[in-house]
Amino acid sequence: KGMDDATCMLLGKALPPALEELVLGFVNTGLGNEGAKNLALALSSCSNLRTVRLDLQNTALGDAGVEELSKCLGSLPALRDLRLGLSETLLADEGITGIAEMLKSSVAFRQLVNSTTASSSFQDWEISANRRLEFDFGKTLFGDNGMALLSAALEPLSPLLALNLNVYETGLGDSGLHRLAEALQSQQHLKYLNLVMANTRVSDEGIMHFMTAVSSWLTSLENFMLNLRGCTNILGPGIASYADALRSLRSLRSMKLNLRNCSQLQKEQLATLAEALATNLSLEAASVILLGTNADDAVAADLIRSLGSLPVLQEVRLGTPGVDIQSIAELHRRMGLLLKP
Repeated sequence: KGMDDATCMLLGKALPPALEELVLGFVNTGLGNEGAKNLALALSSCSNLRTVRLDLQNTALGDAGVEELSKCLGSLPALRDLRLGLSETLLADEGITGIAEMLKSSVAFRQLVNSTTASSSFQDWEISANRRLEFDFGKTLFGDNGMALLSAALEPLSPLLALNLNVYETGLGDSGLHRLAEALQSQQHLKYLNLVMANTRVSDEGIMHFMTAVSSWLTSLENFMLNLRGCTNILGPGIASYADALRSLRSLRSMKLNLRNCSQLQKEQLATLAEALATNLSLEAASVILLGTNADDAVAADLIRSLGSLPVLQEVRLGTPGVDIQSIAELHRRMGLLLKP
């Protein structure tokens, strides 16, 4: 608390050049563009960095500081796991442009060029497939234009293992989500996808387009988390398309769907969700949150029956406004039977 730009400069000078993993938190501090510039200068000498996590939420950081950090991060040749927390900052399109340019120019994240030998090509692909990206742009000026910039940078990247994108309470709408869906065509080896779009302008139309891309291209997906909390433009067809995608994701091990406070959601569309869950026999963990929706006892009962029928399910989180004690007891009974050796 209270860390300022000068403190950041002193901390940056203490970083050892041989450092491979860096996790720094400046949440709720006085960090600004000058501090980000000092930190970028220090990071530029740490060429062995493989993992970088910078939590800069709720600071005075703006586009100029983000651009300086992005230039530095793009120059790190060993980087394979990058996490930037920039929610509740002054981030706007110029900063997103800097991040996009960083991804495009990054030696670590560049698209692989076919090797002359099969063995070296496979080795390069195996290393590349461990790349992880996580961006938190919540409560910033991020919108459809920012998503278009970011998506254009994601398309030419080498295969990613994981993508975590948090854009809650931003101006994101359907056109931005369309652009992200197009970018996913180049990420067919993706195994972990977490997309938080709570309290945005996204509607059924955008979700339907996105889910078509997921079911068509992301056939290796093992963990899929979608947070649409408070998206009042979602009426139901988008959730039906989500259910269709669940049926096609045969490698899926874990799913989380948060529809809390989607107050316009039609409960009839939720029946398809319960049916789809019952067909995904590989699920080991499931979370469905429907609090604040029109879901009733019948919806809860359908979900409980579906979850209780899954043979390898071990973890369940179910939040609906219509779950009674008897239904909970039934789910516990079914889960108990499933977990017995």
